[in-house]
Amino acid sequence: MKIKVMAVEETLGIGIPRRLLEISGLKDEVEVEAQKGSLIFRKAGNARQGWDKSFGEMAAKGDDQLILQETAPNRWDEEEWEW
Repeated sequence: MKIKVMAVEETLGIGIPRRLLEISGLKDEVEVEAQKGSLIFRKAGNARQGWDKSFGEMAAKGDDQLILQETAPNRWDEEEWEW
């Protein structure tokens, strides 16, 4: 299907037929990726989706310890910081 790119105020836009959105299952919010000669639309996901499960698995394995206990000392902290 060809769809014309049209001017919408100060931007360019495309009208996506409702049926295409229904078939694809895209609603409300999408992620768009630009590739050479293409725009790819995907269902918007939660950026932290699955983190709870992953952190639970890490904890079960004892792999959830802090790597860096404190920040590394630096000149600004030592010479310029005032309380």
